Amino acid sequence: MSGDDPKDMDNMSGKLSVLTERSEENLTEYQRTIQSLRQQHALLQEIEEEKRRLKEVEKKNGTVEEVNEEDADDDHQKKDNHIVDDAAK
Repeated sequence: MSGDDPKDMDNMSGKLSVLTERSEENLTEYQRTIQSLRQQHALLQEIEEEKRRLKEVEKKNGTVEEVNEEDADDDHQKKDNHIVDDAAK
C-alpha cells in the first residue's frame, strides 16, 4: 500500500474526521468540567467566607446566634441550580 490510492486516502480522511470530532467533543466536555469546578470552588469560598463572618459576629456579640438553616439551604439550592443551568449550556 502506497497510501496514494484514492480509497486509502478517503479512508484515512474519514478516520481523521472522526478523530477530530471526538477531540472537539472531549475538549467541550473538558471545558464544561473546568467551568463547573470553578463555580464549585467559588461557592465553597463563599461558604467559608460566610462561616468566618458569622464567627466574627458571634465573637463580637459574645453569643451564638441561631441561623435559620432552611433559608440558607434555599439560597444554596438556588446557586446549585444556577450551576447546573450554566453547565448545561
